[in-house]
Amino acid sequence: MPPNMDQPPNLLSLPNEILSEICAHTNGSRRRHPLKLLRLTCKHLYVPATKEFAKKFLVNPHVMINNYSLNALVEICKHPIIGPYVRGITVEAYRLCHNRFGSDASELSEWAAEGNIEEMRGLMALLQGHMDALEEESILEDSGRAVDLLTEALKHIKVHHNSACLSLSAKWATSPLGGNKGLGKLSDHRSHGAKSRTSLLKFRATLRMLLDAAKRSGCQVDELAFIVPDEEVSCELESSVDLVTGTSIDIFAGLKSIKLALRSYDTDLTTKNLALILPLAKCISTLELAARVYVEGEVVTGAKPATEHATSILRSVRSNALRRVHLSTLVCEQRDLQAFLDKHKSTIKELLLTEIVVVGSWNQMLEWFSDNLCLRRLEFDTLSTIDVEDRNGYDADDHHVVDSVRDGALQGEEQVRLGLMEILQKKRSADGKCLHDEEAGETEETEEVEELED
Repeated sequence: MPPNMDQPPNLLSLPNEILSEICAHTNGSRRRHPLKLLRLTCKHLYVPATKEFAKKFLVNPHVMINNYSLNALVEICKHPIIGPYVRGITVEAYRLCHNRFGSDASELSEWAAEGNIEEMRGLMALLQGHMDALEEESILEDSGRAVDLLTEALKHIKVHHNSACLSLSAKWATSPLGGNKGLGKLSDHRSHGAKSRTSLLKFRATLRMLLDAAKRSGCQVDELAFIVPDEEVSCELESSVDLVTGTSIDIFAGLKSIKLALRSYDTDLTTKNLALILPLAKCISTLELAARVYVEGEVVTGAKPATEHATSILRSVRSNALRRVHLSTLVCEQRDLQAFLDKHKSTIKELLLTEIVVVGSWNQMLEWFSDNLCLRRLEFDTLSTIDVEDRNGYDADDHHVVDSVRDGALQGEEQVRLGLMEILQKKRSADGKCLHDEEAGETEETEEVEELED
């Protein structure tokens, strides 16, 4: 037996490749704590654990407009181990607003009338915390310091990748970096329920910051993503016309991918803003568009506004290089979807459709796919239509839907062509059988009536 074999194996003596694999499997869930503790408590595992931590949680840091968050972003991007894994930045579009003061002042008066000193002291501390955070946010924006920090972060990303992905997020359930420590006394009270009273959606101003930072950093922007809020919120009533003028045009012109997640029906202003921006992105090869369609059982809610938003956005896409399209949870008119695909049929090679409800016929759409598109990849899941007999009430809130195509995944031009032919043949056979059964049932009813009359 070799002399080194009489000792028990030592974890820390393993090759770095093995240690990396161990760290990669340390965190089976999305929780950060195991990897975070591993990299901080074991010096020998610090490097591999930090790399895995960066790959899992810091590829696209989600920040907000406060000093703690933006400075942390810069530190992350310039970190010698973490920095190379950062590929983009997500900025919170929600900002603090003044609405909180009116409601809390009223509540303060009530506690004062009751003489409750303890509650008054707590509420005054909360108001002071809100004022401090609001003042900090305002100074960052007005002084240009927020853009400076975003620019510095993008310069570090450029060193490693030469390009970045920028995202504008407005989701209730997310907690950006700095949502706790960065808000000081306000952090404990900024729950999801209170967010609607304390937050203002500043879509245009936040996007302006991102675009200015990208231009100043010289970092190519490959991807731009917008995540619009789940519910109706207060938002700035300013146009995005200035976003499509001047130096920003170069950024939109260089985009390769746009991802849009419109999670509410109350997105008229956002849809108008996007309709101004999208025509400038003439070189995008990927478009991802997701809405929020409520389908419960056989009923879809809010079909008309959802259709109008989808139509407005699809008509605004003018790219001459669009190759991959992923549409999900949309309601749209058959003619509008067909017109969009027809406009880009010479370039589209991948089409992914998830939970799409059309006002029209999927049979006709699939036939059109077969005759007009040359796809290398076609995937679909739960394609439905609004009941034709329900169209008389199209302005109503609820509409009955009918399942048309469940799911399928086709790869390769020949497989897509043959797969579509098979699906259409099965649907025609199924539709013919249903029609035959209906006619047979009507015949039986007629014969029964005639027998009763005799």
